[in-house]
Formats: sequence, C-alpha cells, structure tokens
Amino acid sequence: MVLADLGRKITSALRSLSNATVINEEVLNSMLKEICAALLEADVNIRLVKKLRENVRTVIDFDDMAGGLNKRRMIQSAVFKELVKLIDPGVKAYQPVKGRPNVIMFVGLQGSGKTTTCTKLAYHYLKKNWKACLVCADTFRAGAYDQIKQNATKARIPFYGSYTEVDPVAIAQEGVEMFKKEGYEIIIVDTSGRHKQEESLFEEMLQVSNAIQPDNIIFVMDATIGQACEAQAKAFKERVNVGSIIITKLDGHAKGGGALSAVAATQSPVIFVGTGEHIDDLEPFKTKPFISKLLGMGDIEGLIDKVNELNLDDNEELLEKIKHGQFTLRDMYEQFQNIMKMGPFSQLMGMIPGFSQDFMSKGTEQESMARLKRLMTIMDSMNDAELDSRDGAKLFSKQPGRIVRVAQGAGITEKEVKDLITQYTKFAAVVKKMGGIKGLFKAGDMTKNVNPTQMAKLNHQMAKMMDPRVLQQMGGMPGLQNIMKQLQQGGAGGLGNLMGGFGVAVSKYKPPELIIAAYEAGQRHFGENYVNELMEKANNPSILEKCKEIQWHFIGHLQRNKVNKIVNIPNLYVIETVDNEKIATALDNAVAKVNENDSKLKVMVQVNTSDEEAKSGCEVAEISKLVKYILENCKHLEFMGLMTIGIYGYDISKGPNPDFLCLKKCREDVCKELGLDIKKVELSMGMSTDYEHAVILGSTNIRVGTAIFGDRPTKDTQ
Repeated sequence: MVLADLGRKITSALRSLSNATVINEEVLNSMLKEICAALLEADVNIRLVKKLRENVRTVIDFDDMAGGLNKRRMIQSAVFKELVKLIDPGVKAYQPVKGRPNVIMFVGLQGSGKTTTCTKLAYHYLKKNWKACLVCADTFRAGAYDQIKQNATKARIPFYGSYTEVDPVAIAQEGVEMFKKEGYEIIIVDTSGRHKQEESLFEEMLQVSNAIQPDNIIFVMDATIGQACEAQAKAFKERVNVGSIIITKLDGHAKGGGALSAVAATQSPVIFVGTGEHIDDLEPFKTKPFISKLLGMGDIEGLIDKVNELNLDDNEELLEKIKHGQFTLRDMYEQFQNIMKMGPFSQLMGMIPGFSQDFMSKGTEQESMARLKRLMTIMDSMNDAELDSRDGAKLFSKQPGRIVRVAQGAGITEKEVKDLITQYTKFAAVVKKMGGIKGLFKAGDMTKNVNPTQMAKLNHQMAKMMDPRVLQQMGGMPGLQNIMKQLQQGGAGGLGNLMGGFGVAVSKYKPPELIIAAYEAGQRHFGENYVNELMEKANNPSILEKCKEIQWHFIGHLQRNKVNKIVNIPNLYVIETVDNEKIATALDNAVAKVNENDSKLKVMVQVNTSDEEAKSGCEVAEISKLVKYILENCKHLEFMGLMTIGIYGYDISKGPNPDFLCLKKCREDVCKELGLDIKKVELSMGMSTDYEHAVILGSTNIRVGTAIFGDRPTKDTQ
C-alpha cells in the first residue's frame, strides 16, 4: 500500500525532532522539507503542500514561543492538524436515520468500482442490523444487473433490476417505491458510470436524481487516477448535489494522495475507503483516526468499533465466567472465531498505536491466519470434558495420554498440542487477573471504575504473555500501558490520556497559559511545591474563569506559619505532605475556622522512605501513630493515603525502586494495624522519570511535570 510508505516517511521526519538535541529553525525546516517531499511523491497537489508548509511555519514562531512550552509537541501537533485539514472539507456527512427509508444514490466514473462498492455499503449496513437493499439503474453497461444480482445473492441482500426495461429513471423509481413499501431503511441505487465529457449520461443522472429524490448522493472516486479526481469530482458536483465520497482501490499501487487531497476542493466528506476486493473490505473513514493510523499512532476508536460489531456483550455466559476469572479451552476457541470475523490482521494492527498497517506482510498475515486455523483444528479434536474443564492445562498435565490422542486426531505433533496448552495457560492467567479487578465490567468510564494498581498489574501480566518483538514494536512496557489506557478510555488522546486519570500535572514555575492549555486538554489535577506560588496561581483570574473544575495538590514541605494561608486557597484538593502531628493539628484547626459546610480537607502522610536527612517526611516507624492521630483527633481532615519522593534517577535495571517498595509495605502495615481498607488508601509516588515503574509497583497517584510541560526552567530564568 503506497499510503503506508507516505506514513513511514512523515513519521520518520517527525522522529527527527526526538533525535535533535535542540529544536530550532534549522531542525523545523529540515523536517518540513522531508514531509513536503513525501506528500508530493504521494501525488498531493503542490498548491496544498505549499499551504501546509506555510501554515505550520505560521503556528511555530520560535521568537514568540513561551519558554516552558514543549517545542517538539507543539510542532508535532501543528503537523498533525495541517494533515487533517488537508483532507477534511469541514462538512458533516449525511447520517442515515433508523426506522425510515434512506435513499442513497451512487454516481461515478466507469471502472471506478462503483457497483462493487454499492454491495459493500449495503453489506456494511446489513451487519449493523439495518434493512438494506440494492436497486440497479445501470442500463448502459452490459452485465451491470448480472453483477449486482450475483453480489447481492452471495451477500443475501434483496435487490431490484430488469433485463427488459431500458429506462433507468423508471427502474430507479419502481425499485425505490417497492422497497419503501416493504419498510427498508437503506435503499442504494446504482447508476451508469460516466465521464465528465459525456453530456447525455450526465443528463440521465440528473433525471434519476430528480425522480427518486435521494437523501444522499455518493461519488465513487478511483484513487488510481490521482489529481484528475479533482476535475471529475467538481464536474459531478456541479450537476447533482454530491453529499459524500467513497474512495476505492486504496489497497493497490495507487499513490492515493491526489484523490484524498482532491476531496477538500469538492467540499464533500469522504465516508468510506475501499481497501480490497472482498465484500467486507470497506472501512469507515474518519479524518483524525485516518491520519493517526497513517502515522503509526493507531485508531483505537476504530478498533473498539470492530470489537463492538461482534456483539460480545450478547455472550452473557462468557462475560459472567470472565468476571469470576474462569476461562476454558472452549472459550479460547470461540475467541479465535471472533478474531477471524474481525478481518485482516494487518487492518487490526494498523489500529493499534505503535504499529503500522504494513506491520505484517501479506505472507506473514496468511501464516498467522493459517496458524489460528491450525490451533482451532487441534481443539476440534478435543472432547467436551477437555474443552469445558475449568483448568484444561492441569487436565492435560495429569493425563499425558490425552495429548497423544488429540495429536493423532488432528494429524499433528504432540509438541504442537503442548504449545497450544501453553498459550491457553497464559490467556487463562490474564482472565483470572481480570476477574479479580473490581469495576472492570461496570458500564461507563473504566478508568473511574477500576483501581489503577490492579489495571497496572493486568498490563504487566499481558506484557509477560506477549512476543518480545511485538512488545518492542509497541514501545515496551510504557507503550503497552499507554495503549491499554487508550482502550480503557475509548480512544481519547491528549494529555488526559497520558495521565491516565490518576496523575498530577506538576505546574511548578509554569505560567497560567500552560496550565489552562493542559486543563483544556483534559487534565484536572495540578500540583505545586510552594504556598505563595500556589496562592498566586489558584487566584489567577484566567485560571478561575477557565478552569472551574481544577483540583490543586500541595506537594511541597508545609510550614506551620503558612497553614492559615493554604486552607483559604480556592479548589484546594489535597495536601500530600503532612509529616507530623503539629502540622496535622494546625491544619485541622485552620480548616475548622473557614469550614462553612462541614467538608473535610484531604491529606496524605509523607514518608521519608530513604531515611535521608535532607528529605521531609515522617519516619517509617512513626507512620501508624501519625495516621491514627489524624483519624482520631482531626475531624476536619480526611486521611487519603501515603506519599514519598523516590530516589531521583534510580536505575530500575538494578531491581524495583526500594522507596516505592517501602511505601507499598508501609501501606500494608498501616492498614493491617489500624484495620483500614487497603483499597481506599492511595499511594502517591512516581515522577516524570519513573512513573511507569511506580504504577507497576502500585502507585495510584503519580506526579508528572517534565513529561507534560517540557524541561523545567529554574526560578531565576522562568
């Protein structure tokens, strides 16, 4: 697929930003030169390429850029937005209405794949439980009706046409009226292919349109004709009201850039792209996910749609078993069947962040599908007792004769049966882990339902069962975590996705405009180290106006003479650094004076896990005593959890961070001694350099600054 080459080249150009030590005009110009060359090579109109370059240069002004801004992200974001604008006309596509007839008329050039695409679209809606049908009004091309008839019969789609009637207007009217009376919701009318110079056929197309009054006219655009698409599309648009476009043959050697960029000029949105000859090779087109997938950033939304099409929720028995951590060999067999239904592996891989659509070559893909079928053949040789056993692995382990019998029945080696059992054991381990995660199967936002610690453990379990090469392609463990967060959040991107819903953006020394930008990107929790700076930002008029749901965390050392100031700060969410009884008492008294509605101030106990004299925090031996004091004597405070500052720059190749392990053990001891619910006691640990490691070890609250805002300037140079 030539578009995959374009994606690789643009991604390579963007990657040069990460390799550069300093981001300046020279780096930007070099990157833009590579991107523009790639676009021109993909047949994108030179006028549009020039405009993209100018727009990026306008947005990225190094002289006016604030010092704290992450220049790499600003440039990447600008390029992404301009690529989206390149193929997005800014017009909403027609959406069919359920329960009433939606008449869709197809127009296009001869040989563009129009008739085949009609059947693909009808089949697409049929799979989504719409009543779909086809009307063949193409009387010009010999064999058109036979083609519709053959395709529709194979897909079990009702159709209408005639061998004797030569008037396409009459056929279209009769077919549409018949299907309307029968209650069909999607009525697709295929018309004769034509060229912009064939005036008589254009007149015929207009007559058909006037007769059936379609709700949507779709122009089928052949990607192989490149920039010539623009002139053809405009010619059709001038004669009939083209509402949408479907681009075909994007799976071949067509450069595709010309067709895609020609769309914006027609002011009609692309709604689908044809990616193959088979009836289900029609992909819904959404601009941002398309660009995201093109650049190897994935299309989580599309992947979730693919999964939803399988109606897995209907299998209540399987979901109930997974809730209890049960997974049989028969369940694995059924999931293999679902994977086969989801379409080509390469399409699925393209939807996962970190993978490109050509991650699997055609040969590799065929081998993978063949291997899946082979595994299913092995399970076909198993009996009901083996398939339905709650622990199939143990059953085969205790009775090796079963392995011999299955191997002989399937005509394969005993080793292949053992390999299957090993794979099943890994799957079952993940399901067992999922069954213990409270809230995983609740409706709504999974990140709110599920304890982040448990989700991190599940991610870690998944990483262990994956092919190391695949894990590396995803960006290692952090990449897997990021993908899981996106899956949990339904594809939401941006800073909110990076933080995963349980992180604090450390805004120390950052100007209000950066805080507002992060807030608008979805971040809600922000942390400050100094009381005066927190007061200044929390009372900033712009932040108060634009960030009404902001939650402030105080994460620095708190002195008693600052207590009365800090409790008056608007939107104060928690103080994470209570380390002695005097501070706790002072806070409790101060809150009592300003508290008008009996609400409590959340506090965390800071622990000096490394016993360093330079660090603040309660000694490990004194934690239970301090927590007990807060619970029993500070009725205006709500104990939220424990916090520590780990060793900066710790090398995890030496093993788990001892500070994180210590805090985790402290929580266990405190909860056991005081009878607290461990699930309700949070752990605040992990920063920009080690938050992934902290999450794996149980952190429920990470503090990230540089990873979001870029390198932190000193107070003198801000």
